[in-house]
Amino acid sequence: MRVFESLKAGDVIGVIALSAACEPGRFDRGIRALESYGFRTKVVLDPAEYYGSKAFLFSSAAAIDRAEGLSDLYRDSEVRAILAARGAYGCMEILPHLDFKELSKHPKPLIGFSDVTALLLALYHRTELPLIHGPTLESTFSKSSLDPEYQKSAESLVGLLRGDGAHDRATPLRLISGNGNESLGPLIGGNLTLVTSLLGSEWDPSFDGHILFLEEIGEQPYRVHRELLKLKLAGKLSGLRGVLLGQFTACEHAKKLGPTCEEAIQDIFKDCNYPVYGFGEFGHVAANLPLCLGQIARLSPRGVEYPE
Repeated sequence: MRVFESLKAGDVIGVIALSAACEPGRFDRGIRALESYGFRTKVVLDPAEYYGSKAFLFSSAAAIDRAEGLSDLYRDSEVRAILAARGAYGCMEILPHLDFKELSKHPKPLIGFSDVTALLLALYHRTELPLIHGPTLESTFSKSSLDPEYQKSAESLVGLLRGDGAHDRATPLRLISGNGNESLGPLIGGNLTLVTSLLGSEWDPSFDGHILFLEEIGEQPYRVHRELLKLKLAGKLSGLRGVLLGQFTACEHAKKLGPTCEEAIQDIFKDCNYPVYGFGEFGHVAANLPLCLGQIARLSPRGVEYPE
């Protein structure tokens, strides 16, 4: 695991909309919820200012401004961790504007998922920074007082940041495809569509020797199959230690016709020499528990465990 100093009460978490703008009410609720855990917050570029606007097409601000805002949070010695305000679309736009060498000097965790997958993988490839695939401010913290599952996600992330081990929860898994029983290796992955979006780019990391974790939302089974097939044809699946599937939310044919999403996944991995397990508590669901990129994990029917 790429280590970071544990956070404590009064520490500052930086918040930035790396992709789309936030709905103002949800953003404000998210900030209040995050601060209720004893943290202070520092927000850059007003994530809600351009909500519903076409000023920056699909995004919350110009790509170069978002990149500079992120860099400012990394350089700010008061900021101890950085939390994405939300996902949606647009994070890939900032990659050409980042100075990865400069960011590497500031080992603080970055947290996000969905569209933020692109940034997590790019940073994993180009730096040794600690990176957490986990809840965003709007996806979880804005709802944590309304639903116990969202609260569970928020508390799991807070526990991880505080170093109290609260994220180490093994939820039983089911063997979906592949061969073998247990696997051991560092974690890498994120949203399937964003993982494939980096193929062939300078920010595309190697998956060899890793356990690849994947989640998705709103894609029909044939599209899930197509994205996985891209990875297979590119040779990205041949050197894996294992695969951990999260939630594939609303990934079904509108009329329930044809192969299911699970059957599409099984077809891709049917001849692999490592286990493919599902379906873990992460993704576009209320129970979106954090996963640390680079952390050594053991994958088995017992769940995801972290050996000492």
